[in-house]
Formats: sequence, C-alpha cells, structure tokens
Amino acid sequence: MAVKLTPRMEAFAQGLAAGKTQYQSYIDAGYKVAGHKRSYIDNQASQMAKHPKIITRVAELNEAINRERIKALAWDRDRAAHELILMINAGKADIAKRGYRASTSNAVVNAVRELNELDGVKAANRVEFTGGVPVQIIDDIKPADDG
Repeated sequence: MAVKLTPRMEAFAQGLAAGKTQYQSYIDAGYKVAGHKRSYIDNQASQMAKHPKIITRVAELNEAINRERIKALAWDRDRAAHELILMINAGKADIAKRGYRASTSNAVVNAVRELNELDGVKAANRVEFTGGVPVQIIDDIKPADDG
C-alpha cells in the first residue's frame, strides 16, 4: 500500500472499491454518525471521497481487483485446449448416439482444426494427388424385372 491512511480512511476506501455507496462506506468505516442528519453524513462522505489520498487508494484497490478478475477470466492455451477437447468428445458421442449429421461433424472437424493450430500443427489447405489412382467401376444396377 503506497498511500498511508488512517484505519478509518482505509476502511472507507475499501468500501468504495467494493462498490458500496459513499454514505454506507462512511458509516461502515466507523465515523461518528449518531445524532447527525442524513444530509450531514452524505456531505462528510462526499468530502472524504474527494480526498486525494482516498482517490489514490481507491484507484489502487480497483486496479488490484481488475487484475484478479482478468486473471480469473484468462483464456489461456490450456483452458482453450480443454474446452476444445470437451467439444470434440461431445461431438463424437453425439455422432455415435444419433449418427452422422453434417453440423455435428463440422463442429468436431473445426474443433480438431483449432486444437491443432493451438499446438502449432497447421493443416494443409489443399492436397494434390499426382500419379494414377486405380478405380474399379462396378455396375451393380440390374434391369427391373417386369415379371
């Protein structure tokens, strides 16, 4: 903590950073409010919130809170891979249960492609065949029996 505050000032700043109103933060910080009108307390809380040390401390606290939130929401490689693997497995299970469907198959293929790219495996955009490929044509169409 770079800014030196009294314990009540720190509690007030903590309250503001936690999303409490100035009024509630002032009361929760332990400032004397008994016998005072709401307007007096609001005014005192407003003045406290404008104090340069309070402004600086609330900014520090908010920065720390935001860093933690970003860390908690971070979408790193491991989390992405885990989610893609879940998607692949769910798609494969769906295909096994309900049979081939283009949308499910495409989702699995796209998830595999994304997972490969995460791992640095780049799929070829085009495959060319050179040379001959033996093809056997089977005529299995039989004329209709009119009998």
